[in-house]
Amino acid sequence: MVEDRGPQLNNIAVVLLTLTWVLFSQRVCTRLFITKTWRCDDSLLLLSQLSFTAYLVTAFIGIAAGTGGPVQDITPSKAPRALFTWWLCELLYDLTTLSVRLSIAVFLVPICFTPYQRRILYATIAIITIYSTIFFFILAFQCKPVSHFWNRYTSEVRHGHCIDKVIVPRFTFGHSVISACADFVLGGLPILMIARMRMRKREKWSIVAILATTIFAGVATIIRIPYIRVIHINKSFLHATADVGLWSAIEAAFGIMAASSFTLRPFLRGCFDAKKKMPANRADLPANRQPSHVSQILHIHSRKRPHHAFDEVCSFHPEDDVPEINRNTMNAHPLEYPRQTLARSPRSSEVEGSDIGDSRHMENRDANSFENNPSTTISRPNMIARIESHV
Repeated sequence: MVEDRGPQLNNIAVVLLTLTWVLFSQRVCTRLFITKTWRCDDSLLLLSQLSFTAYLVTAFIGIAAGTGGPVQDITPSKAPRALFTWWLCELLYDLTTLSVRLSIAVFLVPICFTPYQRRILYATIAIITIYSTIFFFILAFQCKPVSHFWNRYTSEVRHGHCIDKVIVPRFTFGHSVISACADFVLGGLPILMIARMRMRKREKWSIVAILATTIFAGVATIIRIPYIRVIHINKSFLHATADVGLWSAIEAAFGIMAASSFTLRPFLRGCFDAKKKMPANRADLPANRQPSHVSQILHIHSRKRPHHAFDEVCSFHPEDDVPEINRNTMNAHPLEYPRQTLARSPRSSEVEGSDIGDSRHMENRDANSFENNPSTTISRPNMIARIESHV
């Protein structure tokens, strides 16, 4: 006797829908109320969450019509509805996975430090966008007329045809391979980006663990690949493709949950460590607690002892007792700043003529020096701040 997979699919879909909405709501709350920023990657993730919700709602309708059940339980009146929901789920799956991968890639672009990292991300964005778009139209127009896909076993349509039955499985296989590779790139690139940075180990690996969760979606994609061979239409199609639908939903859900978890650190800081969290806009800090000048001074004076400077900057909090800084005094006598705050520099002549107040100049100089010598270990406070402002 053939097992009815419908209840299993239904239960897993409910769990995945609940988990994605919980984590996505956390990200929305973090963006709107804690960091008070809304970026392009957030809009893409919103699109993926909405399309994933539509995907699972459509799957619920299909399960009620017989998807996952034995052939003998599917009545002629239910077959067109079950096939239509499957066709629609294919399109929503493609839209969901494309938008969530674009969201992750766009999220990572601002924290890339070298040209080759950005080129890898741009190439990944281009490849998955082009292939997913082609795949979408192949799925949408695999039959002519389009309605022939779900009406082929009824008496309503006397004519119509579909493309060769091996084309869709082959394109689906290619889409899965490209998606898995993209997931491993998007999950592995943050490890390479952050591994060389001088951060506290607990902070470093917590960021890496969050950013690398995209790899789980790639694992689900690989597990899904062996089931693609049964994706061509036949009488047992709705039951035979239950595993394809199951792992498709898991893949999309893992991607959304991974992207939503990127804001877990600021969310937890905002909820459980409100006294120590930084404000969304550093300009809102009092004048005597602005960290920008201190960070720049620490950077200039720390060429010989970068660990000292970095630790000072990373341990800064609004509640710390930071002495009021006089910019004119700093520029005129930079080496007279308290030694317990600044690391001494052997090149005081470089400091005396520098424009300490120009943060853009400092950031550009740091980025250029790193790009010219990418093999060096990153210890630039502005680069650390760039990552911590996103994760």
